[in-house]
Amino acid sequence: MQAKGYAVIAADFRTSTLETKTGKNAKKRTRQKTPKPEAKDHLTFNGDMEAIKRFLLVEHQKRHLNMRKMSIIASGMSGPLAVSFASRDWAKAPLGRNGNNVVIRPPNGIYWNRSRRLFDEIALDKLFGRFLWVARGQDVRTLILLSPERPHRAVALAKSVRFLNTVRQSQMRSLDRSLQLSVLSPAGTACLVCVGKSGSRAPVTKAKEIYEMFSRGNSRDVNLRFKAFPVKEQGTDLLGAVPQLEQDILDFLNQTIGQLKDPWRSRSTEN
Repeated sequence: MQAKGYAVIAADFRTSTLETKTGKNAKKRTRQKTPKPEAKDHLTFNGDMEAIKRFLLVEHQKRHLNMRKMSIIASGMSGPLAVSFASRDWAKAPLGRNGNNVVIRPPNGIYWNRSRRLFDEIALDKLFGRFLWVARGQDVRTLILLSPERPHRAVALAKSVRFLNTVRQSQMRSLDRSLQLSVLSPAGTACLVCVGKSGSRAPVTKAKEIYEMFSRGNSRDVNLRFKAFPVKEQGTDLLGAVPQLEQDILDFLNQTIGQLKDPWRSRSTEN
């Protein structure tokens, strides 16, 4: 991906238990089966993702990348957590600064105008006064889920997907009034779900459930795709088992964030 011009951060969110053997193999440790997701995993994942976004913000301000075109590739139980994080990210209202250097933080949520443009500065001005609006979120534009699993009940997956679907059906206009940009681009998050269909039917069933949440009422949306491959491998193992999967992912990224009209702009309220 880096060779194709994408900035990549690889993070391992897997949890595992290590058991110490006794007797002859006292010093030998063996990796046990990954435990089922717990409520704390949701909080840990969101905290780690926010830390990654803070790092991306630093690189963004250096113009090393455009964090407005962020994609998350997640496997297994990290898939629903990524969906939840994307929903929280899109709910972040922008910061505002007026001519008197007064900075405000509106409540999170969606602000619309009559043209159903997302976070439109005119609609925000009517509510809070004339400010220079700077985005804090709305950055996750693509989700690629490899064999996603059912989440812990603490993860309100259906609610997160409904929110992302609402956002995706809108349009977003640039918030940078200082540049007088009027570029309109599709808002929200595109989604590609991949799974191996040989062997157990359970992974396919789980993956289809999540895909159908996104595609309900949007079956013709080209930014929503489901791919089932004739292999038994799941999760990140799909990348080794399906030679064309890496190219499929690159093609999906090129067709979504690669063609997205959302130019770089500063995320600082100080300029």
